[in-house]
Amino acid sequence: MIPLETIKAHLRVDGDEENDYLEGLATSAIEYAEKYTGMAFFETQNEVEASELANATVMGALLKRGCLLLIGHWYSTRESVNIGNIVQEIPLTSRAIFDMFRLPTL
Repeated sequence: MIPLETIKAHLRVDGDEENDYLEGLATSAIEYAEKYTGMAFFETQNEVEASELANATVMGALLKRGCLLLIGHWYSTRESVNIGNIVQEIPLTSRAIFDMFRLPTL
């Protein structure tokens, strides 16, 4: 859903040696966003309608941007622990974008 060229441009990556890794990050980011929002993402409105899912939407520019931010974070932070740095979440990042699409939980 997010072209590899778009991901590489966002990350400022040249070369092809990390293509598989980047595609894996993209798949994971989209899956994360779908689970976080409770929505299923599709490329086109026709696919949404054909899916017959109540919680389906087209993955537009805003959702793609949220996934790119998440991919960027995972790409630059490959470990689960960050030692020796002050880390602070930047406001209005991927979670803020995904929150706009998140279905209410009961």
